[in-house]
Amino acid sequence: MRHQRHGLKRWLPQSKRGWGLTIAGLLIVLVMVAWGLSRRTPSWYQPLDGSEMAAIDAAEGFQRKVTFELHNTLERVPLGEQRWMITQEEINSWLAVRFGESDAGGAGAGAGGAATRANGPKVSQPMVVFSPGKVTVAVRTTLAPGGGDGRGNSGGVVSLVFRVKTQEGADGKAEGMIEVDGAWLGSLPVPKFLVQRKIQAAIPTVMPVLERALAVQLGTKRADGLMPDVRGTTAAVMRGEPFPLQFTFDRRKVVMREITVEEGKLMIVFVPPIPAAVRPR
Repeated sequence: MRHQRHGLKRWLPQSKRGWGLTIAGLLIVLVMVAWGLSRRTPSWYQPLDGSEMAAIDAAEGFQRKVTFELHNTLERVPLGEQRWMITQEEINSWLAVRFGESDAGGAGAGAGGAATRANGPKVSQPMVVFSPGKVTVAVRTTLAPGGGDGRGNSGGVVSLVFRVKTQEGADGKAEGMIEVDGAWLGSLPVPKFLVQRKIQAAIPTVMPVLERALAVQLGTKRADGLMPDVRGTTAAVMRGEPFPLQFTFDRRKVVMREITVEEGKLMIVFVPPIPAAVRPR
């Protein structure tokens, strides 16, 4: 045992200057490792190619689900429980097509105006990943260190992981909760409190973009009717607070009884605020 102690002592610094150089060296190594991790593209980050026919077809499916199927589902809610589902492939296909058009200056430039800015940071290749109870949102941006993907998309990858759940509120009614579960710069974890602060600061910027997106997808009249509920819910989500699962659609109250995230898909169960007398067909 004494031999081991003497052997270890021989390798330790013998002066304050030695300790200082050792600590400085360790810090340099840690900084280099962190820099390398921040520039690394995660292996799961594989955005789709918006020019492929499979992506174009799936993007059209997304458009139908959001514009027609969701509307029809909400119209049937007075009859009883209704389920609506969307997959990450449909969402990622739509994102790939719209952001691809925006970068090319095509038809998607209006809807994806935030995607590329001539005098500011560029954001490209957004994608989402659904896993049990969680939603991961990732994007490539010139604000993050990275060499790009070699195909004209520059910058590094930034990703946020959100935990999604429904719970019982203090009043006994169901409420939703979406909170930051993790944040990553490339493959380097970022403290959650820093991310939450940034998200809260972005509320005034996000609201106008969200309003325009809803108007494009649902039409101005229907979007205007939903906006009071959407504003309140969005602000609560961005502050990491619970939000009510009841909203107004075409002057009727609708309740989201359950929001479920599974591998590759998200499902919402809608019910009337008062149990229906007639079961859905």
